Amino acid sequence: MTMPATQSIRPTWLARGGIIPLIALALLAVVASLYNLERALPLAQWWQAMFGGDPDDIRQLVFRYSLIPRFAMAVIAGASLGGCGALMQLTLRNPLAEPTTLGVPAGAQLALVACGLWFPALPAASREIAALIGASAATLVVLALSWDRVLSPARLISGGLLISLYCGSFSAIALLLNQEALQGIYIWGAGSLVQNDWNKVLLLLPWVVGLGLVAVTIIPRSLTVLTLGDEGARGLGLSVRNVRLAALAVTVVATALVTSVVGVIAFVGLAAPALARLSGRHGIRDQILWSAAAGAAMLLATDQLLQLLLPPGAGLPTGIATAVIGAPILLVLIRRMKTSEAPRLTEAAVRRLRHPRVALFLLVLSVAVLTLLAVECGHGPQGWSFSAASVFPQLDALRMPRTMAALAAGALLAVAGIIMKRLTANPLASPEILGVSSGSSLGIISLLFLVPAPDIGTQLGAGAIGALAILVPIAFFGHRQSFSPESMILIGITVGTLFSAIAALLMISGDPRMSALLAWLSGSTYGMTQARASFLIASCLALLATLPPLARWLTVLPLGTGMSRAVGLHLSLSRFILILLAALMTSTATLAVGPLTFVGLLAPHMATRAGFQQPLLQSYAAAAIGALVMVAADWLGRNVIFPYEIPAGLFAAIVGGPYLLKLMAARAR
Repeated sequence: MTMPATQSIRPTWLARGGIIPLIALALLAVVASLYNLERALPLAQWWQAMFGGDPDDIRQLVFRYSLIPRFAMAVIAGASLGGCGALMQLTLRNPLAEPTTLGVPAGAQLALVACGLWFPALPAASREIAALIGASAATLVVLALSWDRVLSPARLISGGLLISLYCGSFSAIALLLNQEALQGIYIWGAGSLVQNDWNKVLLLLPWVVGLGLVAVTIIPRSLTVLTLGDEGARGLGLSVRNVRLAALAVTVVATALVTSVVGVIAFVGLAAPALARLSGRHGIRDQILWSAAAGAAMLLATDQLLQLLLPPGAGLPTGIATAVIGAPILLVLIRRMKTSEAPRLTEAAVRRLRHPRVALFLLVLSVAVLTLLAVECGHGPQGWSFSAASVFPQLDALRMPRTMAALAAGALLAVAGIIMKRLTANPLASPEILGVSSGSSLGIISLLFLVPAPDIGTQLGAGAIGALAILVPIAFFGHRQSFSPESMILIGITVGTLFSAIAALLMISGDPRMSALLAWLSGSTYGMTQARASFLIASCLALLATLPPLARWLTVLPLGTGMSRAVGLHLSLSRFILILLAALMTSTATLAVGPLTFVGLLAPHMATRAGFQQPLLQSYAAAAIGALVMVAADWLGRNVIFPYEIPAGLFAAIVGGPYLLKLMAARAR
């Protein structure tokens, strides 16, 4: 969804004196830094420690080679991410854009995973280079998918989402099969500013200064012309593609460098530009400069507060802490933002089925046939076999629950994807943008730390509480915005990222209980019981049965806010009920296959391309397609590399990713 990056804020005392939060944040960062440095070494010894000092004094060595470089890295990384966030939002005209939008962290992580598996003896510097190459390669693929559309903002954001999902799937499989060898990837992904010398600071500093000068001296003038729109800019002789390419190149190179050195640090690229706009800085150059200042202050304050509040030696990554602190800031800003009228859902013309009900019946029949094959055919104790249950009855007891759980999860995620797609008027909306799957995951993960061996009922309750913890802030913060699509996306991403950060903290804790959850977090049906599968099937049927009364809403809402009001639709009520239904479907599916919801992005596209246009039939067709995809993915994942397994959610992402990439490439022509 494309919106102006200079989204306005309702006039309040905070907006009128909006510079106050920035000043307060900067003062907090400076005061906390001075206190921490004074606590580590008396002020009288600072100069001596920095320039010479006693080589036998451990406190001076720590001050010189750890604390001061960490201070400098926080300023450099924060300024880079904040400035890049503003430049990205201005270029793509979307306040959701941030330095991670184009798949930079996902590409860097995949490259690090490959190095860890194939070249484990590489020195640390080489791995940082590999991360930079991986980040750049992912971005180049995104640019290639958008090249023929003049690097349109919508195409870039969509391509970045797909590449992030695809790279993340391959990384997750490698991490699942090589947990001990790749444990360091989790720590890198959490983001850490800990330094042992000045090497990384000196590596980043000239690049950041050089790219920053380009960003504030050359690019702003062209971006100002670009605010007239693509056609207006072309009329003035501006090359729209070249301007966007130059701006994105600066952003990607700077972000890739920072990410390769300190890992993934969330929210700075989103929150810093929002703070800059809140302070009244709406010019392009001013937004970039003030966003860089806000990013530096935010990251420095977060890191220094960590050192102040945590005991010595505590290893809470700064990236996770930034997400925890940044989420409330963004939620407050979202409540103050004015929302634009929801756009209409526009999609490429596709053929319309002459007999959609017959096609739907054939899809349902295909689901039944594939389910039977998945249960009866596969690797058994004596190799490949069909109807092995006649000889080994216990196979049905193992295969049937997993197959039924995959079926239910695929159907629920597909319909949730249809609802989000039509509700947000965004063809690439998917269930995870609500953040409900992250909440359910955190609820179940937290349960394992509280209860040694929880039963199925307790797990379902924990997952439901986690999902509710997401829905409460969505309802609270979204009510003021009439549950508008853009505010829902922002709130969902914000709260979901916060919960994901907390879950990541538990994952890197080293607790052996987390290893048992890794497969489930990757989208596996392993360990599914008959009772749990029966509950999921019953829930799936009950939730799908609620669709007919809501068919009118699904038809009218994509036509836009004005048309919806004209036909007497209660926008707040209809949007909230649809969001609640999508959240229930997503959280239920999460209990089956974990938080990986790629099928919720894939199945709606396949249903639309197949020719199902009427919303109700399209929803049920997507449910059948989602069930087909997940049952097939679960069956193949269990058999392709037998006796090892690939989780169904990951396998669906790997197989379905090329289809969506091909679809994007076809639309680009």
